[in-house]
Amino acid sequence: MRTIADDKQVNILKEQFIPDNVFVYIANGAICFFDNHKNYIFKTGDCGIARKNHLLKYKLLESKENFDPIIFCFDEPFLLSFQKKYNIKTIDFKGKEPCIKISKTEMIEKFIQSLEPYHKGVMQLDDIFEDLKYEELLLILLKHQPELSGLLFDFEKPGRLNLEAFMNRNFRFNVSVERFAFFNRQKCIFF
Repeated sequence: MRTIADDKQVNILKEQFIPDNVFVYIANGAICFFDNHKNYIFKTGDCGIARKNHLLKYKLLESKENFDPIIFCFDEPFLLSFQKKYNIKTIDFKGKEPCIKISKTEMIEKFIQSLEPYHKGVMQLDDIFEDLKYEELLLILLKHQPELSGLLFDFEKPGRLNLEAFMNRNFRFNVSVERFAFFNRQKCIFF
């Protein structure tokens, strides 16, 4: 199971560091993601991708509807397997933003509707159909926006960065020392 949260009302993401690319579709309600530079607002019917190796906070927005997201976490082993199976060639992805909005399409809407029989619980699919539905969504996204291949199939680790500037810019995030070490490609022993 690729569950990334137990309580969709309070804890959409277990941590503010996004370890894998995450597809989010807002079935009901509204949410605001922010990265200390920009707000990204998603309302009912909106979808997008939170990019791996980025920091994001979120806040549920006032809404007459209960918040109900549909979330797919694309982990690296799954993406590597998918890329090999479908012989995916990457296209350079130009954006650097941590949150990418995906424009609405009929295929995405029909896909979301098709999930209902396989829904098992809070952000979980029946194990038998899980990989199939992940593949289906990925094929739809790549058909709709082929340039997403450069984002989804980028397996590079973050390069070294100016750690002091990074920490000063992102001090509001609750990130472990291990994550800061990951961003700087250092071992925790150096902290």
